[in-house]
Amino acid sequence: MKVKNTAAILGVVVLAGLIFHPHREKSPHKLGYIFDRQDDIPVEAVVKIRKKTSAEEFLQAYEKEHTGDSKKQHSEANGRIPKTDPLLSGETVTHNTLRFFKFLNARLGMSSDTEVHLEKVLEYFTSYLPRKTAEKLFSVYGDYLRCETDLADEMNSWSRPEIPEDLIDRLSRAQEFRRGYMGVETADILFGAEIKSREYALRRAMIVCDGDMYGSDKTARLTDLNEDMWGEDAGAVEALALPFNRYREKLRIYSKDFGKLSDAEDRLALEREFREEIFPVEVVERLDMVDKHIAAENAEENSYRVRANETRNNTELAPEEKEQKIERIRSLLLGDRANAVKRREAIQAGLEKLRHHHEKQRL
Repeated sequence: MKVKNTAAILGVVVLAGLIFHPHREKSPHKLGYIFDRQDDIPVEAVVKIRKKTSAEEFLQAYEKEHTGDSKKQHSEANGRIPKTDPLLSGETVTHNTLRFFKFLNARLGMSSDTEVHLEKVLEYFTSYLPRKTAEKLFSVYGDYLRCETDLADEMNSWSRPEIPEDLIDRLSRAQEFRRGYMGVETADILFGAEIKSREYALRRAMIVCDGDMYGSDKTARLTDLNEDMWGEDAGAVEALALPFNRYREKLRIYSKDFGKLSDAEDRLALEREFREEIFPVEVVERLDMVDKHIAAENAEENSYRVRANETRNNTELAPEEKEQKIERIRSLLLGDRANAVKRREAIQAGLEKLRHHHEKQRL
């Protein structure tokens, strides 16, 4: 199966001149996923990793219980780091740490001079964090930066992805590289939420966009995917999508079913079934009103096009008379939309003229 317009979504930090210090540990292999329901990656971490991090979020209070430093050091750090999302749990990074590193890169900017960049990072850490926290985070940040730099170099030799399976393979190989570099525990905690988010999005899209499967088969496959990757959190993951996005995805899931329905009324009935399943009554009613409005406009435009074509084909009228009559028909049938339709027709006519011109040049 191929999905059109496949785009690479895996990005890494690119810097030069850093040393590779690998930690050799065997990574886990479970259900064939990079990360699955057995991994301790909460849904909340996946949601947060995809959100844009603001400076304000990382300038909130950092709770004393997350550090072993003195009250004075804690007081100096107060108002800097989020209390609800600690960057360390004891001596271990958390799922929030990668977000902080990315925020830091954006805030301080990346430099071709690695030493200068690391000096800025260390100054930032020691200014805004308790000493022990700053030392630990700076050590992890150095490993993170070296790992991502060497990974970028490594990925330059990989073949270009062409289908979604290739993208998943790149995600897997990248995470294996990190596990070998930073150790399985640190790499999986640091990058797990991001990788799991991307892996899940790709696997879900592969099912949703499969044109050979009926909706019921896709739905069963999606249920299995959610159970495999999220376990007890499967329902929470399904509930994350906004209602309108769920509705659009539902239409895509059942695209083959719609294609098999020859009667327009049957297609509308299936659409309405999905609307009533996803939206509250008042939203369904508003969507029905929009549909009626669009249908009425389409009917008016169809009527206009029929009469306009009849006028163009009238051999008894001169060209100027034809244009004047079409203008009157357009204003009569389309009202306020007449000028917009006229502009659209002019654009379409220009594109058609351009197409013919290029075709003649090729002959």
